[in-house]
Amino acid sequence: VRPSGTIDGFIHALDGKVKLKKPLSIEEMNDIIAAGWAGELGDE
Repeated sequence: VRPSGTIDGFIHALDGKVKLKKPLSIEEMNDIIAAGWAGELGDE
């Protein structure tokens, strides 16, 4: 099976779509990841 896209397209998929007032901390990223694995994230 060959991928249909490119790694460059994957890396740049969210360019300009995410607007944060400040960068996320590692702790905040870990909280988001844990919630995702636990199925606790909504469609925000």
